[in-house]
Amino acid sequence: MLNKRYFSYDFDNKYFLYDSDTGLVFTSTETMNRVVELINLKYGKQNIIDSLYRLDKNEVENSINFLKQLSKQYNLREGQNKDLVRKNKNIEESLWLDGQVLSKMWLSISYSCNMKCTYCFADSGTYGNESMMTIETAKKCIDYFFKYVNKKANRFNVQYFGGEPLLNKEVFIFATEYINQKSSELGLKPNYIITTNGTIMDNDILDVIISNRMYVHISIDGSKDIHNLNRKFSSGEETFGIVANNINMIKERGYRNIGARVTLTKPGIKSLKEDVKFLWDFGFNHVFIDIVKTDIKELAIDKDSICLLKQELEEIMIMMKEELLNGNMKCIRNITDMESIIKNRTIKAECTYFNPFTIKFTPKGEIYKCEFALNEKENYVGSISKGIEWDKFKKTFTPEERCLNCWAKRLCGGGCHLYSNDDVSCEYSKIIMENALKYYSFFESNEERAL
Repeated sequence: MLNKRYFSYDFDNKYFLYDSDTGLVFTSTETMNRVVELINLKYGKQNIIDSLYRLDKNEVENSINFLKQLSKQYNLREGQNKDLVRKNKNIEESLWLDGQVLSKMWLSISYSCNMKCTYCFADSGTYGNESMMTIETAKKCIDYFFKYVNKKANRFNVQYFGGEPLLNKEVFIFATEYINQKSSELGLKPNYIITTNGTIMDNDILDVIISNRMYVHISIDGSKDIHNLNRKFSSGEETFGIVANNINMIKERGYRNIGARVTLTKPGIKSLKEDVKFLWDFGFNHVFIDIVKTDIKELAIDKDSICLLKQELEEIMIMMKEELLNGNMKCIRNITDMESIIKNRTIKAECTYFNPFTIKFTPKGEIYKCEFALNEKENYVGSISKGIEWDKFKKTFTPEERCLNCWAKRLCGGGCHLYSNDDVSCEYSKIIMENALKYYSFFESNEERAL
C-alpha cells in the first residue's frame, strides 16, 4: 500500500501542502502540487521531471529540491513521530490512584428518554436497561471521582449524558451542587457540559445551566422538516416546535453558550447547507455534524451520497469564510476544533476509550470508557463499589495498516475502535480533515493580514 505522505489542496485561489510525517502546512504552487502527486506514487526525481515535461523544468526541479531539504530538516528532528497515528499516554496505575491523572467525568444520570429517534444507537436511550441514577448513587460516583481526580490541575470536565439527562432533574441539580461543593474544598474549577434533546427546560434547570456556565449541546438536525423526520416523541408526535420554544427560552435569558449537534442522515445531505445556515441564524454559532450510525439503509450514508456531502461541505466552507471576514465565528466545530492541532503540529490524542483521563458512570454506578460501549459487558472496567479493574481499564490502541499509510493519520487518529472504519467513515473523516486544513490556511493568512 502506498504511503501518501503529502496532501495538496487549494482554497481561496491559493495552493497549499500538508506533510503528514511532520504536520507541516506550507504555501505551495500548482507545479509543486503536481510534483507531490508523483512523489506520493513513489516516482523518482528523473521520472517526475520526465512526466511533467510540459511544465517549466527549473520550477519542477526547485520544487523537488525544496521538498527534499524540508523533509531532511524535519525528519532528522521528528523521525520518531512520523509513523504515529495517535498520541499514546502510557500511565502507570500508581499515578492514577495517586490522583495525578483523572480529569474528566461523565454522569449518565438517565437511561431513559422521552423520544424515540429512528436512528438512536442507545436503544431509545435505555441501553437495553432503563433506569435512573439516584441521589445516593450520584453522590458515590462523585465521591469516587474526587478521590482520584488530578489534584494539581486547575480545572476538570463534567459531562451530563443519557438517555435524556434532564428527565432526572432532581439528580441533575443535586449533582451540580455537590460537585461545586467538592470542587471548592479542593480549590478546583469544573467545566460543565450537557447533551440534551432540547425538549425539557424550565427556570430551575436554566438557572443551574446559566449560573455554572454550562455548555449545552442540543441535538437538533436542522430546520423543522429534516428534524421531525427522525426525531419524534415516543408517542410519535413531532418535537421541533417544543425544541424551538426551549431554545428561544434560553436565548431570552441572554445565554449563548449553546451548540447544535446534528445527526446527519442520507436524506439530510441535500439540505445540509440550508440547515446549517438555519441553525446559525437561530442562534447556534457552533454546529457539530456527526454522520449517523445505523443499519437502516434509507438513512445510512453510502459511497454515492458521500460525494454530495463533500459538495455541501465545500459550500458551507465558503459560508464560513464569509462569516469570518465579517467578524463572526459561526462554524462547523468538527472543522474548527482541528485548528490548534494543525497549528501546533501535534498528533491527535487518544479517545476516551483508550486514554486514562476519563471515567463514565452508568445510572447504577458502573464504569465504562466510551458512551458507545455503555452496558456492554466486554467493555465494563469497574464500579463505585469495586473500583477500577486496571487490566480492563488500561487499553492499547493498534492502528490499521491503511491508517499508517494515510495522509490524514495525525489528524484523524485512526477512526473509531468500536465502530467499523468502513470506506464511508474514512472518507467522511478525510473530508473533514481537508476542510480543517483549508480553514486553518485561510484563518492564518487573514490573521497575518490583520497584523
